[in-house]
Amino acid sequence: MFQADLYDPQEFEPAIEGCEFVFHVATPLQHNNQSSQYKDTGEAAVAGVRIIADSCICLQTVKQLIYTASILAASPWTEDGAGLKPYFD
Repeated sequence: MFQADLYDPQEFEPAIEGCEFVFHVATPLQHNNQSSQYKDTGEAAVAGVRIIADSCICLQTVKQLIYTASILAASPWTEDGAGLKPYFD
């Protein structure tokens, strides 16, 4: 398993190099416009996906990129946001 900083594009290729499958399971949840080149969290997340996809294409070893963004993609929260759904542990 490898990790890279979503805000540092130079970290992606060394982490992906030689891999056949890449799981992108992260997204920025908090964002500081003052210390980033991106205006908001959404822009940072999209840029990260593009950088990872471009790295996968450039390195030519990746057969599949699996993108889930984060655990929040599974929507573990109840609709009112008060807690976790009972089937999620």
